[in-house]
Amino acid sequence: MLTHVCGRVVASYWVWRQEIDSSITLAFGDIYDPADLAAANAIIEADPRGSRSIRVATRGTWRLTPIAPNLCRATLIQQGETGGIIPAWLLNLKLKSTLTFVDEIRSRSLRNGHLVDAEVRAALPPPPRLEQLDESQRSIVAKCVALEPMGDLSRDPWTSVRSTSPFVRMSLRLPAKKKGKRQLAIGRASTTLDCSPQIALAWWFDFASRERTKTSAEEGNPARLVWTTNGQHDNVIASIKKVPFPLHPRELVARQLCATDDGVLSWFTSSVDQNPDYGSKKYARAVRARTTAAVRFKLVDGRDDQCELHLVQHFGKLCVRVATHVPHIHTHVRTKGAAV
Repeated sequence: MLTHVCGRVVASYWVWRQEIDSSITLAFGDIYDPADLAAANAIIEADPRGSRSIRVATRGTWRLTPIAPNLCRATLIQQGETGGIIPAWLLNLKLKSTLTFVDEIRSRSLRNGHLVDAEVRAALPPPPRLEQLDESQRSIVAKCVALEPMGDLSRDPWTSVRSTSPFVRMSLRLPAKKKGKRQLAIGRASTTLDCSPQIALAWWFDFASRERTKTSAEEGNPARLVWTTNGQHDNVIASIKKVPFPLHPRELVARQLCATDDGVLSWFTSSVDQNPDYGSKKYARAVRARTTAAVRFKLVDGRDDQCELHLVQHFGKLCVRVATHVPHIHTHVRTKGAAV
C-alpha cells in the first residue's frame, strides 16, 4: 500500500523564438548540459525539501499566435514523467490537471468581450478574390452559388413569406415534387445593415466570438467552436443546438470561407464530414444536420456606413432520429427562421 509520496522537483531549460508569421514559440525540456545540471542540483540540494524530492522530467511547447493587436491564441503541448512508482493512470490524471493552467492564464487576461470582438473584426484582412481560391474552396463556392439559380424558376418560383421583422424581406422556394423524395425548401432573405460590408462580413465569419458564444450558451446550446483553420478566411466550424423534446440535439459541422468579387464581399458555407472533439461523449447522440448557404454584402449607393445583406440558405437531412423523424413541414419552418 502506498503510504507516502515524495515531493517532485522540476529543473528544465526554457527557450523561445519568434516565427515568420509573428507567432512566438516557447519550448521547455530537461537539462542535459553537465555544468547546468550540476548548478541545478546544487540549488535543489541546498533546500531541505529538494534533497528529499524526486526529479520530474517534462517537455513541451507553448505557441502564441497573434489574432489581433491585443489578442493571441495560446496552445500548450506537454508531456511529463514523474518518476518513482506512481502508476500511469495517476500520472495522466495529474497531467490533465496541469493543463488547466491554460484556463488560469485565460482568466487572468480577460477583457470586455465586446471590445475584444471589435478588435478581432478590425484585424480581419480583406478576403481573397474568387479566382485566388484553391480547388477545394471553389467547390464550396460552387455549391453555394448554385442555390439561387437552381431549377426552373417558372416551375419553382420564389414565394414571399411573412417576415418576423418589418426590416427583412423573406421568400421560400420549393423544388418540383418528385415521387419518393422530400421537398426541402430554399430560403432567401435580404435587409440593410448600418455598417460597412467589411464589418458585417467579419462579424458573420467570427463564428466563436465572445458575443455569439455567450448568446448560444444562454439559449442552452451545449457547444459552439471553430474546429480547424485553413488560413485567415477559411475554417471548419461546429455547433450543437438544443431542440425541443423528443428530438435529439442537432449537430452542424460546416466549412466556411470568405471571398470578394467585383467589390462584393461574400461568405460561403457547406456541411463537411468531419468529427470534432467536444471533450465529452454525452454529445454522441446528437443528430448531424446539413446546410449550404451564401451571404453577400454590398454597399448601398456607395456609402461606407451601410450595406445590403442577401442570404440564401438550404437545409438537408434534418431527420434521422427523433427518436426519429422530422417532417418536411418542420424543415420549411426552420428554413424560414434561419433566414433572419
